[in-house]
Amino acid sequence: MNEVVEEKSEKRNKENSERKTAIQTHNIAQMSSDNKDSPGFQQLVEIQLRSQKDISNPNSMIQSLATQITALQSMVSEVARMDADLRAALANQQFILYYQPQVNSEGQPQGAEA
Repeated sequence: MNEVVEEKSEKRNKENSERKTAIQTHNIAQMSSDNKDSPGFQQLVEIQLRSQKDISNPNSMIQSLATQITALQSMVSEVARMDADLRAALANQQFILYYQPQVNSEGQPQGAEA
């Protein structure tokens, strides 16, 4: 009787682990399509991949979540800093517009692009 219960428990744990791995893989794919150029993105992907390896350990999962939260907070801070820098540069008229001439095949100016 105990063997049957243990087998069912092992099967359920394996299915749960596979389901969680699939969800995490989806999350990595979603992050890569949405934020591949974001600061800290590579760190988040590495955290996700590491957490897949030891998904059955609750302490490992908690540590992984804490690390992900820290990485996300860092990303949010970086984006907020860049936003503030751009707004300040705009307010202080620190942007300079340059024009590049466009020429035809004969080398004659046709227009310009900013």
